[in-house]
Amino acid sequence: MLDAIRQNLEQKAKKANARSAAFQSRKRALYTEARNNAKEVVTSGVSALEDIQAKIADFQGQAAPHQKYHEDCHLPRHAHKETFDKLNSLYLPMLEELGQRRAEKINAANRMLKEFSPARQDALKEFSKNARHQLEQAILREKEAVDAAELIKRFKNLLRA
Repeated sequence: MLDAIRQNLEQKAKKANARSAAFQSRKRALYTEARNNAKEVVTSGVSALEDIQAKIADFQGQAAPHQKYHEDCHLPRHAHKETFDKLNSLYLPMLEELGQRRAEKINAANRMLKEFSPARQDALKEFSKNARHQLEQAILREKEAVDAAELIKRFKNLLRA
């Protein structure tokens, strides 16, 4: 009986060892595959970074220096400044005279407004009065037209009856 139990325990131990060995071999295979995948990812990442660095270096080599653009902008500015200074010296007296004449015209218009203010008020009242009268006439004509239409309608009804 002891031999039977011992044999049974030995068989169970062999099965457990076989399962453990199969598990260990699968585990080793998975780890190996994961390591290989990680190496491939690292290799592709490093190559991608190297490609990016090469492209950045190419772009930096193609870029024009800041100083060149700075100089290109200054040349037209100096030419425009000289032209503006010439125009300013040529037209400055005319502009000063224009400002003075404009102020005189504004003052004259202001004096005229103050001087003719009562006449303007009277004209405004007259205009308002005429507009009101025309509006009343239009309303009266509209009422007459409505009354005439009503009269025609009643007359037709009388003739029909």
